[in-house]
Amino acid sequence: MKKLTFLLFFIVSLSSFTLQAATGPQIEFRTSKILGLYEFVSSLAKYRRVSNITNEIFEKSKFNTTNNQNLINKFTSIADQHFHHGYQYNGYPEYQKALNYDIHNFFELAASNSKNLSDFSERVGIILPPAEHLELFSILRTFEPIYEMLIWNPNTKKLSTRKNKLESLAKKKNLVQLFEKTVVFYNGNWSNDQKFIVNLYPIPAKKGTTRATVIANSAIIQVLVDTKGNEDIPDRLAVIFHEISHRIYDSQSLDFQKKLEQFFKQNTKANEESISELLSGDLLNEALATAVGNGIAYKQFTGKIDSSSWYNDFAINSLGKAIYQKIENYLDQKKKIDEEFVDFVLVKYKELFPRNLKKLKEIFNNVLITSDEKNIHTDDVVGILSSHIGYYQNLFLIVQEKCRPQKPTHQPFQKYFYSYF
Repeated sequence: MKKLTFLLFFIVSLSSFTLQAATGPQIEFRTSKILGLYEFVSSLAKYRRVSNITNEIFEKSKFNTTNNQNLINKFTSIADQHFHHGYQYNGYPEYQKALNYDIHNFFELAASNSKNLSDFSERVGIILPPAEHLELFSILRTFEPIYEMLIWNPNTKKLSTRKNKLESLAKKKNLVQLFEKTVVFYNGNWSNDQKFIVNLYPIPAKKGTTRATVIANSAIIQVLVDTKGNEDIPDRLAVIFHEISHRIYDSQSLDFQKKLEQFFKQNTKANEESISELLSGDLLNEALATAVGNGIAYKQFTGKIDSSSWYNDFAINSLGKAIYQKIENYLDQKKKIDEEFVDFVLVKYKELFPRNLKKLKEIFNNVLITSDEKNIHTDDVVGILSSHIGYYQNLFLIVQEKCRPQKPTHQPFQKYFYSYF
């Protein structure tokens, strides 16, 4: 009887949320253990920078054994050999980098939709060579109970609570209506029977750097589950809408993307450098998503403009804030990106960046910092540089050996050098 009651409650709860979304684009929030497991192992393998927090939990645990480290190294080897392959949609402008997907992206997407490891294995069965496929999933099966014990089981209820709060705020503040307005502004293509899935997995901490990205119609979102109350919910939902905006940008037709490119090339305020930065450099895409998600959506959720930095990159944050009001007017008037808007963006670009950003990037291509600080960590330095400069490409830190702790908390350095890309 209890099972039946729970089932009925679940169906009613799901239907009420879906019913609200049925009048427009459907947005569904999910929690995903298999996605969390895959990201956990990827992070341990240092294939992608996912979470220092979960890495530290593992490193301090009884599971940090030589055998498990060997498995992690094997995962890294497989990833390095096979995960960089991908494809690009033919015929689309070169600047549309968001439409480039690699094997890691396919695995993340498949993991987010998988019920269990067997399901995950079937979804990606033809991507890797058979031997490597079997070996990789053997590694994931070894780490599944480890992930459950260290991360998933202690935080499932807290993650569910955060998910419910995100759903509640999205419904209360009519996220679907903002979605529809944004599709019009971007001149995107979206069908109301097409779901956008928000996949959540836990990071057991109160604060810290979290990752959010979008792959196809799915956002992959880390959630700090130890945050109390509702204080971080509007900010997290704004980040989610930032990712939604990226997907809507990707949904533009080939004809419109070519037209957008011509808007820039035919504008007398544009030059090769500004077009390269805004389109090929992805500055426009990120600035638009920042203005819409971290600016307009956040204001809709809270009733006020966020007074802090909206994006941890100097150029993106600056341009996003500069074009925010113009985009808000376009959304209210149900206007699409047009030549007038492109002209406005170029004006703001020149005001903000009178110097050549491309040349600055060449000057700051490699940044070398020396320090005698014991606990310095590259993530902290990266954050500072991104927020205030935003021009470097590679960061190298040198720390004097005598000042390094015997067992550094973050283990950030390989001998003396750490390279961040």
